[in-house]
Amino acid sequence: MRLRVPKFRTILQAAAGIAVLVLAIRTHNRPSPAPRYLPAMAVAVEHGNVAAVKMLLQLGVSPDSLGKDGRPLLLTVLARNDSITRTLIEGGADPNLAFEMVLIPGGRFRMGSPATERKRKADEGPQVDVDVEPFYMGKFEVTWELYNEFLATYSQLGMTQYKRPPPAQLADAVTYPTPIYDIEAGPKLQRMGGRVGQYPAVIMSRFAARQFTKWISRKTGRFYRLPSEAEWEYACRAGTSTAYSFGDNPKQLAEYGWFIDNSELKDGDSGYHPVGQKKPNPWGLYDMHGNVAEWVIDQYAADSYASLAGSGVVPASKTVRWPTKRYPGVIRGGGYESEPEQCRSAARYVARVSLNMDDPEVPKSAHYDVNGFWVGFRIVSPVREPPEAEKLRWWNADDPVTIETIERDREIHEVIIPPAK
Repeated sequence: MRLRVPKFRTILQAAAGIAVLVLAIRTHNRPSPAPRYLPAMAVAVEHGNVAAVKMLLQLGVSPDSLGKDGRPLLLTVLARNDSITRTLIEGGADPNLAFEMVLIPGGRFRMGSPATERKRKADEGPQVDVDVEPFYMGKFEVTWELYNEFLATYSQLGMTQYKRPPPAQLADAVTYPTPIYDIEAGPKLQRMGGRVGQYPAVIMSRFAARQFTKWISRKTGRFYRLPSEAEWEYACRAGTSTAYSFGDNPKQLAEYGWFIDNSELKDGDSGYHPVGQKKPNPWGLYDMHGNVAEWVIDQYAADSYASLAGSGVVPASKTVRWPTKRYPGVIRGGGYESEPEQCRSAARYVARVSLNMDDPEVPKSAHYDVNGFWVGFRIVSPVREPPEAEKLRWWNADDPVTIETIERDREIHEVIIPPAK
């Protein structure tokens, strides 16, 4: 249902919301939620004004507040599948955590590539029919703006009277990454634009990405995790069966993603670019082909699809290869240094130990893959929320080496009590 607001009134109300926010910032006084802000929120939701929604959330407007039609604003957004979506409204407790999710409808697809697809690899087959439940997926790759909020917690806790949680609570605690090794990583990230804003976050390990999803889940009160390999490909294809979500012609790739042929920076070398600058796929997801490649939860196995052959239609949950060791893992989508064929919907990249060969730490960090300047991730949130034990399986380390590493005394863990629903 659409909220109908005259254009002139729209401008006035949006301006009013911004003016009130500026006043609140200048006086360092957080106003209590008031009915007069609600029309401005309705306008911002209706027109997809992300900045205005963030501002109004900062003023304390509740996601349960009623719109002009008498329905909660959150439900209005969900019903319309607005690009703002549930998480932006849901993140009202902390506007710094605002980000955008897109509803991915449930359905069936054929995972992998046909033998006739140009430049496909053997590990992309045989194709398997997979049923996928509906879920939300990040409209963009996780950005430095958001990931830095996660990274900053290590130092914030370290400057306080930090007390390590008792052993019985460690499974429930978030493990924070140690600070980035800036002597090595700093110059390489800086030449691409830095560790700021809307550039995609990179060089995290799969474990660090999993802990980020645990952290954002605890902070917002909604379950987030990495996608499975099947979910990622399903969302990337967006109902298509061609090599790319836009067809089979790699000459069109420059319209949809950053890869080796178009990612050159001013210094002549390739690099990442701010998210969302290219065309989205048919379901509204940006940078699924290129920019930075993306972690999925699965352990890599060349015979993953062959092991499912003859099983008929397989639920996506049954296709997951749960990790039992750090490497090899699966990375999807291709990055700014990738060839066009590596950016295909079905292409699988194997994350090997070489992704972290230059890590100077002994033992090597569980939080970084220091050669992975082209590897990031995006998050998903299933419509059906699983029980707590299943959540922990998506979040926590599986392999003995990582588990041993994060139990070192210098690791910082925090038990976060999620907000009440």
